[in-house]
Amino acid sequence: MFVDIIINAFRKIKSNYVSFILATIGITISSFVILIIFSFYHASKEVLIEYLCNKFAGIDVITVKVEDEDYCMDISELLELEEYNNINQVFFQTSDAVSGQIQKNDVQLFGTYNTPFSIEMVYGENLKKSDYLDNECKKIIIHKKLAENIFLLSEEAVGRTISIRTYSGKSYEFLVSGVYENNVSDYQTQSSVYGSYKTISELLNQNDKISKYFVQAGDIRKISELKLHLSDIMRNRYQIDNYKYIIIVSDIIKSIDIIIGLVSSVFLIFSCLIFIVSGINIRNVLLSIMEHYTHLIGIQKAIGAYDRVILMEYMMQGVIVSCIGTFISIGSFFAVISVINENNNEICKFISDKTNMDFFADITLNLSIGGTDICVSLILSCVIVIMCCYSSIKSSISMNIVDSLRK
Repeated sequence: MFVDIIINAFRKIKSNYVSFILATIGITISSFVILIIFSFYHASKEVLIEYLCNKFAGIDVITVKVEDEDYCMDISELLELEEYNNINQVFFQTSDAVSGQIQKNDVQLFGTYNTPFSIEMVYGENLKKSDYLDNECKKIIIHKKLAENIFLLSEEAVGRTISIRTYSGKSYEFLVSGVYENNVSDYQTQSSVYGSYKTISELLNQNDKISKYFVQAGDIRKISELKLHLSDIMRNRYQIDNYKYIIIVSDIIKSIDIIIGLVSSVFLIFSCLIFIVSGINIRNVLLSIMEHYTHLIGIQKAIGAYDRVILMEYMMQGVIVSCIGTFISIGSFFAVISVINENNNEICKFISDKTNMDFFADITLNLSIGGTDICVSLILSCVIVIMCCYSSIKSSISMNIVDSLRK
C-alpha cells in the first residue's frame, strides 16, 4: 500500500510537473538561503572569537587564587592539570621578583613555569619545559625594548650573557635565550625579565608552594566548563572550601556569550522569516495544483478511496518535492562555498577596501555546515511543505463527492 502511494505521488507530479517544478524551486531557494545563513552563523562566531582573542590578550585565561596559605598548591599538583583536555597550558610565577639593573636599566626578574600568555617571541627561542623546573638553568628572555637599550639592535641580544646587579649589591649572570614583545607598552612590562621558576625561586628563598596560578583554555567556547572543573578540583580533591579560593574569568567572556546570543537570535529571526515567506509562496502554488485535483479526488472518493489514503498520497508529493529541493540546495551550497573559500582572501580584501574597515582584511571566513544543519534544513523543508499540502488539500478532501465531481 505504501509503495502504491509513492508510485501514485510520482505519477501526479509527472502529470503536473510545471507546478511542481515551481514548488521545488521555491524549496531549493529557501533551503539554500537557510544553509548560507547557518554557515555564516558558524563562521561569524569563529571570527568573533578569534578577533577578540587577538584583540584582548588573556581573555581565554582563568585565574585561580588561594586565599589561605595553608592550602597553597604544590608544583606537582599543578602540572597534573595540564592533562585535562581543555587546558592549553598552566602558568605560574614567583610571588616576588629579583629587582636590579642591567647597565642602568631597571629590571624585574621573575621565575616562571611557561611564559605569560600575552607575549610573543620575536628573536631566539623560549625556554623549554624542562628549563622551567631546572634549578641550574640560567636562561632568560627579555623584552625587545630592553634589548634595544642594551645592545642597540634587539636581535643581537640572543646568545649573549648579561649581568643583573641587584640593589643589595649582588650580581647574577644569565644567558639571553630569546627576545619577546607584547601589545602592552607600559614601562613595567618592558622591564620584566623571565627565567626558570626553580632558579629564581631559590635566589628568592621561596618554597614550592603556589598560591596563584593561571590556566589557559584550549577552547574558549568551553571556558565555563573548565571553570567548573577547576572549582571541583579545588573543592573536592584538595578539600578547600569556597571562601578559601577565588576563580576569576575575564568579563569579556561574558560579553562574548551575550554577543553570540544576539547573533544567534538575529540569524534565527532571518531563518524564520525566510521560511514563512517561502511557505506562503509554496502554499499558493499548491493551492493552484489542488484546484486541478479536486475533480480527481471526487472520483477517488466515489470509487471507495479512504480520505486518509488520499491525504497520504498528496502529502507524499510534498515530501518528495521538499527532499528534491533540499538536495539540490545542498549541492548548490557546497559548489558556492567552495568558490567563496578558495577566494576568501580576495573577497575579504575587497570588502575591506569598499568599507574602509581593516577588520575584514585580518579575518578568514571559512564557510561550512555540519550534518546537523543539513538535517535541520531538510526537516524544516518537509514540515513546511507538509503543512502547506495539508492546508491546501484539506478543503478538497472535506468536500462532498458531488461537489468534487462538479469541480
